[in-house]
Amino acid sequence: MTVQYDESLRHAQLDEIDAVIGASPKLRMFDDVPPPNMTDPDPGTQILEMDLPPTWLNAAAGNQKTLAGLWEANAANPGTVQSYRILNNAGTTVHKQGTVSGPAGGGDIELNNAVIEAGQKVTITQYTITGNNL
Repeated sequence: MTVQYDESLRHAQLDEIDAVIGASPKLRMFDDVPPPNMTDPDPGTQILEMDLPPTWLNAAAGNQKTLAGLWEANAANPGTVQSYRILNNAGTTVHKQGTVSGPAGGGDIELNNAVIEAGQKVTITQYTITGNNL
């Protein structure tokens, strides 16, 4: 039999994500695919780093967590963003990584435009974490 959790337990699991990572984490984006392991070096060139809001994810609802507040920053370097990493606010521990795409491109994070110029304002338009039977 497959293990199943009720919605309240899945929501509690999802809400632990931002509780563990903490307030105002750093989001870094790179011009290469995510490495196999979070302990591997950063992939490619870092295109931008943004400080996420103190409350960066909404409370879990409908078996999902979504971005809270405005996720926006100016790019330091040009390139096509392909991956991201979310770190603690000191920037010393990688807690999460994944793919990036332009609008409706299927990335874990979707940007207003994945092809970036240095100094360009980058806005995260979609970020959702969906719960499952962990």
